[in-house]
Amino acid sequence: MVHISQVIPRENYRLEVTLENGSSLTVSLESKLGTVRFGMLADQEFFRQVSTDGNCIAWGKG
Repeated sequence: MVHISQVIPRENYRLEVTLENGSSLTVSLESKLGTVRFGMLADQEFFRQVSTDGNCIAWGKG
């Protein structure tokens, strides 16, 4: 399994995700902000607090 080495919050609720093998991808969460699961991410300050443990992406206390 390839692990996440870095996650960077970008504008318009996008995440730039870099994997340990050097690959990278951009994930947009903008369409999910109206859902119960992702609604808290609409707060841009909270969205920018994204982190990874190498296996998953999390906000707050994960």
